[in-house]
Amino acid sequence: MPQKIICFDLDGTLIDDQGIIHPADIEILASHRGSLLIPATGRTIRSVRQLFEKNGLFIGQPLPFPLVLLNGAALYTQGEHVVAYFHFEYDLQTKLIQLLVPFHQAGMLFFDLNEVYTLHENGFVKEVLTSLNFRAQSFSKSNHSHELCKVMCLSDNPEILEAVSNSINPLAVETSYSLSFALEISPPGVNKANAILQLVNILGVDDYLLYAVGDGENDLPMLNLANFSYAPITAPDHIRTKVDYAIDASVNGILAPMLG
Repeated sequence: MPQKIICFDLDGTLIDDQGIIHPADIEILASHRGSLLIPATGRTIRSVRQLFEKNGLFIGQPLPFPLVLLNGAALYTQGEHVVAYFHFEYDLQTKLIQLLVPFHQAGMLFFDLNEVYTLHENGFVKEVLTSLNFRAQSFSKSNHSHELCKVMCLSDNPEILEAVSNSINPLAVETSYSLSFALEISPPGVNKANAILQLVNILGVDDYLLYAVGDGENDLPMLNLANFSYAPITAPDHIRTKVDYAIDASVNGILAPMLG
């Protein structure tokens, strides 16, 4: 019988605007019974750990799930063991930074495996950092040599983000909007779908059915890959119309409907 694998986004999917997980989902996560559960998110390991601890889960212990983090740039097996990390090649990273630095109206978050660095920080960026539990350092020339794996461009002005997107269009990078105000940039070929395929292979699971749920553009590769795809009813229309089922997470949480 095929193994059921459930991959789920966190922000706007598993958690609400206050970072709260539905009690039914807490019970499922705490027991992690039956199916193989794989959180798939743009967050760092520290941020994910803090999110679960805020909800009373896995306090003082490694997370018991395989993980797809940083939009697929970092793969972990159970117990928070890093098994793969995909970062920008040096020349591409240099060109990307050169193109992004002039956009002073957009806040920038640069990610490596464990840290977050800010450039053009403003009040809006500080609000985002707080909401996502990101502990950030200031981005400087010394950070340029770090093996960065993701950039998040932040602005409440869509025209600014569009200008950023147009500027980096010649580069071979992956782009998507995780939120309406957050343009995310990843190395070529790095997305949640490719990460899930690689992680499942590392885990040695050959016969499986993939269930996936998410609410953002960065979830679409994962949703398209899934045998059964879901989105919260609160997801934008252009996401909900591309999945098999919509879930009202306020009733029984987001995971129970997929467990069946």
